Amino acid sequence: MILDESIVLALIANARDVSAEFGLLVEFAAVTGARVSQLARLEVQDVQADRPDPRLMMPSSRKGRGQKKIQRRPVPIPTALVARLRTAIENKAPDAPLLSKPSGDPWKKADHSRLFQRAAAAAGVDPAKVTIYALRHTKTSCAKFRQPCHCG
Repeated sequence: MILDESIVLALIANARDVSAEFGLLVEFAAVTGARVSQLARLEVQDVQADRPDPRLMMPSSRKGRGQKKIQRRPVPIPTALVARLRTAIENKAPDAPLLSKPSGDPWKKADHSRLFQRAAAAAGVDPAKVTIYALRHTKTSCAKFRQPCHCG
């Protein structure tokens, strides 16, 4: 499922209404096209914000069978997202989770599901059909989402 940009923006805004931390998770999913499991494994030290082209060192997915070696690959992020991120990572250790729940705990596999259903319903889309995974498809399928921040 590929979402219209206005729906993506509404999902991010509604996620921010749930909590700033959940808003960041959804925005990262929209901007990077990464799986939630990859986003949950990001650490503060994976942010390379002091470059002309800010980026994250995104851990590879653990998709598939067998033992996986986790490698990190550069993924560009918009400067507007870096600005919001700076506040979130202030005073965090380099090996601390980059994205965490409001409690400070790292996101786990299904922690986002009910929250995303609320954000989807508030955005006027069917939460049974539009999951956070749709952001991955939208990112990888739509060229305009590879441009500077569409998330405001």
